[in-house]
Amino acid sequence: MIDVLTQVIDPKVEGNDATGYRVTVRSPGSKNSVMYVVKEGGHYKVLDSSSKPNAIGLEILDRLAANDIAGSRVLLDWVRDVQHLEGGDDPLSGLAFPRFWTQGKDATPEQMKIAAAALLAQTKETARQGVSILEAALPSAANDADKLNLSIALLNGYINLNEYAKLLAICTELAKRYPESKSLFFAQSLALRGLERYQEGEKLAQERLAKLPDDIDAMRMLVRIAD
Repeated sequence: MIDVLTQVIDPKVEGNDATGYRVTVRSPGSKNSVMYVVKEGGHYKVLDSSSKPNAIGLEILDRLAANDIAGSRVLLDWVRDVQHLEGGDDPLSGLAFPRFWTQGKDATPEQMKIAAAALLAQTKETARQGVSILEAALPSAANDADKLNLSIALLNGYINLNEYAKLLAICTELAKRYPESKSLFFAQSLALRGLERYQEGEKLAQERLAKLPDDIDAMRMLVRIAD
């Protein structure tokens, strides 16, 4: 019976005790499931999964603090394998982490730390740790592209932390360059509602409708405000 299950599930294990293990479970008719396993105190434990990777971000920070650059890179590469750059018309859409990390790239420990912070910002449980690193990095961003990527990561973090004033501030700045971004409109609308600035939210939606007639997202925003 075990042999039959193994054939159906088709697990694939990569790594070693030093780097940790990536276990990919493939079953017919469903999406692959990926788990990250580490050995601690002589025992193996599941560190994280690919569905909401955040503990792996903390592990990367711990490895960087211990100067385990190679081990940190392995984990970053593994996560990058399942998080991809999002295409489409909206330049601000998608997760921020793939903007910070490319598999096999040369990177400084600081760049790896920021990539890990972008992972942490994705979930409520670890957003605080991620945001503190990202905020510290923003003033010294090397160029406009780095500043944009940090801002996108912070958007996600602020949403998870319900920090609406900070969210609105960064949305307002980004809107100068990307006024038609759908994801930015959602974030800005959320911030205004969270701050109970409903008239400004209505104005934002009306302005979007003026530029994009029949825009369904702006219409939905007006309905939410009316409720």
